[in-house]
Amino acid sequence: MYYNILIYMIYFFLYKNYINIKKLLQKINNISIQTYSYSI
Repeated sequence: MYYNILIYMIYFFLYKNYINIKKLLQKINNISIQTYSYSI
């Protein structure tokens, strides 16, 4: 029982972090694209 709750919590935590990490990566991508286009 507790084991299932723990797995669920870990999955939930990873899922929320996955969304944040994706947003962060998109921000980094946008910044690098902007600086790249400025350098050209």
